[in-house]
Amino acid sequence: MRSLKLLMVLIGTAPFTASALAKTPAHGRAWTLEDVLDAPEVTDLIRGIDAGSALYVVRAAAPSANEIRSTLYKYDPKERAPRKLLSAPAIEQLSREPNSLYYTALLNLGNGLQLYRIDDNGATTPLIVNDHPAVVGHACGAVYANKDSAPQNVGVLSYSWSPDGKWLWYAIPKPQAPSPMLFNQEVENMEWVGCNNGGTDVELRIRAANGADRLVTTRPRRDRAAFYFGGNVKWGEQNVLYRIETGDENAQNRAETINYNLTSGVSKESDLPPDESNQALSKPVDMHFETTGTGATRTLIEHIGAGKTLNRGKVNFSLGDVRAAGAWISRDGKVTIAGVREVDVPRYDLVRIDEKGSRLIGGEDSLTRCDFTSDLDEGFCIREGMNTPPELVHVLPASGKIDRLTAISPRHEEIAPLRVTPKIWTNRLGYVANGFIVWPRDYEAGHAYPAIIVTHGSDADQRFVAHFYQWEYPTQLFAEKGYIVIAMNDPSVRQSPKLMAAMDSWGSPHPSVSPSELRQLIYMNGVYSFEDAVKEMIAAGQVDPAKVGLAGYSRGSQMAQVTMTQSHMFRAASSGDGDFLDPASWWPGRTLYTSVFGGSPYDPKIDAYRELSPHLRAQEASGAMLQQIAHISAGEIHLHRAFEAAHVPTELTYYPGESPNNTETHVFHIPRNRLNAMKENLAWFDFWLLGKEDKELLPSERFASWEAMKASDSTLRAKRP
Repeated sequence: MRSLKLLMVLIGTAPFTASALAKTPAHGRAWTLEDVLDAPEVTDLIRGIDAGSALYVVRAAAPSANEIRSTLYKYDPKERAPRKLLSAPAIEQLSREPNSLYYTALLNLGNGLQLYRIDDNGATTPLIVNDHPAVVGHACGAVYANKDSAPQNVGVLSYSWSPDGKWLWYAIPKPQAPSPMLFNQEVENMEWVGCNNGGTDVELRIRAANGADRLVTTRPRRDRAAFYFGGNVKWGEQNVLYRIETGDENAQNRAETINYNLTSGVSKESDLPPDESNQALSKPVDMHFETTGTGATRTLIEHIGAGKTLNRGKVNFSLGDVRAAGAWISRDGKVTIAGVREVDVPRYDLVRIDEKGSRLIGGEDSLTRCDFTSDLDEGFCIREGMNTPPELVHVLPASGKIDRLTAISPRHEEIAPLRVTPKIWTNRLGYVANGFIVWPRDYEAGHAYPAIIVTHGSDADQRFVAHFYQWEYPTQLFAEKGYIVIAMNDPSVRQSPKLMAAMDSWGSPHPSVSPSELRQLIYMNGVYSFEDAVKEMIAAGQVDPAKVGLAGYSRGSQMAQVTMTQSHMFRAASSGDGDFLDPASWWPGRTLYTSVFGGSPYDPKIDAYRELSPHLRAQEASGAMLQQIAHISAGEIHLHRAFEAAHVPTELTYYPGESPNNTETHVFHIPRNRLNAMKENLAWFDFWLLGKEDKELLPSERFASWEAMKASDSTLRAKRP
């Protein structure tokens, strides 16, 4: 048996250019790895203080420094071009300072993330500096935020200006020394972090125009409303409403609204209805519209106070998606603009709502970041799509007119667009999944191509090189190399009450759906969608049935692992940073596992585990499995060992952090790791699907190892369509 292999990846980073891929297109150029690596993401956008201007923050990889950096630009309408104001490792929560000629943002300028004032030329002045910042992110000794947070010193977590600019609300972390001894739940909490990080309180504070500073309240780290959103405040004339999350570590979903009097400094519980308080973590506090229902019954509902609602009719979009552009209400309260996600074609638009009804604003691409005037008569947005690099546009909501102002990354606009087709698939159970087909640049009808499904969960949509969707699976490079790429989402739970009930039961201590039905609806439903989509393209003569692969990270890793041990259709897979469904992981995930399997694997429920768990079905695997991981996980190691024992080709690759105390994050943040992981994926599928060994991607010894796996490959005897 081959020994367990944890590869500390140190692959060379020589450019991988279009010459190694398809023919150079007649107009424009082909994609390169560097294009995918440093594709820009606009993280903030606001209107400028002077008319017609806009400020925006671009986050992108800086490969030469092996880091991610943020850059603040200002679009000047007179010059009709952007001007760089400043660059830093982090620029967050950009806003206008009310009644002033300045902007504010959280900046990391070397002493941690602090609050600064920024003038029109990019000069900075500190406003709030916490001299005792906490390390927040995925690292030993850090305040654990989430698996996607790269570690950095944080002095200020969040802030909010009063509308008149006289008051400044902000939140700061107050780390505590690690406890010398931990017990029970405290020890269990370390399972996801790997070391004793100690406790952390969050101080919610307020500062007056004269500099007087007050402590409003201190909240524990587990209060997500305080830690992530600074209380999600709503300003009144003499008061401010803020939200807190109550309950113990196992019941964090109860929200309360607190009324803080600006004059007296006294806090008391608000008399807002409980249902309004519980919306604290899902949407702005003053947003009075929502979409309800599933499938064809989706309805726009207006909340008009005192528990009354108004049905605004059937709609084909969803409000409340955290990836959408936001929400704005006009100064007179008569018009609302909100970011929405369309149901059929996954993209982000705006909806304008007034007394006459609602109307979508958008087009074939997505509007992902926006800001509007107080009357909502005009604004700016970032428009982007799978073939459209981010660009700044001017929007007139009343007419729906959208005009391009400037490119965000002119270099990416040199790339000749690939053919991308929106698609809706209906599987054998009657459920639909949506996404896109990305075609090879030299595609010719009548020729069968290799194909790869790339999946994550629900974010295959009209965004440009969306890292949260494609991870280190370079969709664009696969297409350049001659693969058909099927970018597919899970079947949306919003299409059916039954699917919605299954999702609500997943991880619930009181599920309404049985484990067997949940396994069918949450897992096998997706497997059938993958299979039926490929079968459709095989029948059309577009896909070679012997050359089909599957790649997915996080939720997608679950689907990749399950599919490879349930279906005979896929010859190779890549699973990114996912270890769910391992029977040995039942203890830390008891509630989740019980909802899926009905109980512990150490009792008669083991038959349910054998039915679904990839770790117990390795002998059923249909092809080679690559696992790329950002932290050492028992579940991933167990799956690797199970595949080895079944003589299934398997590789387990670990991508380390910046130092021994840090780990790479769930969504990779180290450019060298991203580049090497993409190269490994390209080489893996080329080898197992096409029989090619591309020495520009990996050294010869890696291919020699894979050749040895192929010699004893038990999956070659698996039945195939």
